[in-house]
Amino acid sequence: MNTDLAPKPDTLRIAMRFERSDAANLRAAADRAKVKDILADVGTFELAADAALRGEPLIFECESIEEAALIAAGYTLHGCRAPTLESRVG
Repeated sequence: MNTDLAPKPDTLRIAMRFERSDAANLRAAADRAKVKDILADVGTFELAADAALRGEPLIFECESIEEAALIAAGYTLHGCRAPTLESRVG
């Protein structure tokens, strides 16, 4: 079993739902991150764009609900609406 993928014991798994109409802006943010060679952000923005297109939430691991809210608000800096914080997962 690959334990690298297991969540840390003190983290929350928060489902965030992006608007489908923000998928293009999320993809553009991934492209900008590629140009700046910020590889960690590229993957996150691509996953968010894919989740938006599918209408599915994306799961984030956060240390607190406040951190989740800050992450969600940060997407507005990239021309997107903040994703909806739906629920804590497992």
